[in-house]
Amino acid sequence: MIVDYLMAEQAIIERLRAQLTELRAVYAVADTATLTEAQQQTPNAQVFYHRDVVDSPPGGQRGQGRAQLVHQIFCVVLAVRNVRDVRGGTGARNEAGPILTRIIQALAGWKPSEHHDALRRVTPPIAVAYETGFRYYPLAFDATLVTV
Repeated sequence: MIVDYLMAEQAIIERLRAQLTELRAVYAVADTATLTEAQQQTPNAQVFYHRDVVDSPPGGQRGQGRAQLVHQIFCVVLAVRNVRDVRGGTGARNEAGPILTRIIQALAGWKPSEHHDALRRVTPPIAVAYETGFRYYPLAFDATLVTV
């Protein structure tokens, strides 16, 4: 029985902290609410719950609707700051590329709990964002589980 509906978020944070030593910080969305860009330790990963996608019957519900197959979408946004070629962004891209690869390797196919299927990548709900010297690269993962 599931006790914490959002347990995958903390599991993802812990997995990234353990697997990606090149990250200076891994933040939950609540941690970033009060941070300015200047206060961020970069590179960092920001993890947040985005939404549910509930499977429709007939395959999505069991036990007369008490149990449902739910696709929880969690986002991981890699933030890098690199002032080499601020206008073109090549410094930030060169820094981000290998880290994005390692995030995908750490999470895709990994199970955040006994209740979840292995994570799989899905299209992120947000686009890459650019600020002076900062680049934000989003990834999204489907953490499927059966709720009871």
